[in-house]
Amino acid sequence: MTRKTVCTDPLIQYEIGDCMRLLSSLDDDSVDTVITDPPYSTGARDGTRKMRGSLIRTDTKAWFAFDKMTTRGFCHFMREVFLEASFKLKEGGCVLSFIDWRQSGNMMDVMESAGLILQNCIIWDKEHFGMGTNFRSQHEFIIMGSKGTPEFVRHDIGNVIQCKRRADTIHPTEKPVELIAKLISACVPKGGLVVDPFLGSGATLEACRICNVMGIGSEINPDYEPIIRKRAMADTPSLFSFCKEGA
Repeated sequence: MTRKTVCTDPLIQYEIGDCMRLLSSLDDDSVDTVITDPPYSTGARDGTRKMRGSLIRTDTKAWFAFDKMTTRGFCHFMREVFLEASFKLKEGGCVLSFIDWRQSGNMMDVMESAGLILQNCIIWDKEHFGMGTNFRSQHEFIIMGSKGTPEFVRHDIGNVIQCKRRADTIHPTEKPVELIAKLISACVPKGGLVVDPFLGSGATLEACRICNVMGIGSEINPDYEPIIRKRAMADTPSLFSFCKEGA
């Protein structure tokens, strides 16, 4: 059963439960930006074990919840998410979704099929490569789609953003708060609303507090609830360089 948790900070709300329930509960034309990091469902080295024609892989050990889907399952699921998100976005609002190179083309197709207009492919440069045996991965993509013509708060950010990964990550795919704060500063007006349907450990809510915007999110794994609550209510110092134009 979904359990809603409202922080003492009036800017921040979150719930532990299904992302579709959260999205459907929001008012239409109320959201400025959706910033999220869904399960990529690429399987990395285990991707070859995916069952053809099946929505779920045969292996039962998931890296984290809902990372077991095949490409078919991923596309079906994410289209439902983006379609619901498109109803909630204001005119000029946008979706910024993290993804890796394996699923980037599929995510672009899914966004378009949900009625969003593809606007950009932002590259997150982690400044150092990760594990591997050939050209070791140093980047991830952030696919941008919009509802109509996107409205920007600032115009001084390129589509390659350098930001180091945190060394003390809590979630296996956690993104840096500084990176999310920079995305927010570009797309969300002061006092605007950001929604994250896949909260993980709550980095997006922490970034919302830093940028002084409203944040609403959901996370299906209840194990992360204490961490989300702590991050959402923490007295986080402002990352001034990420939240002002010209930085």
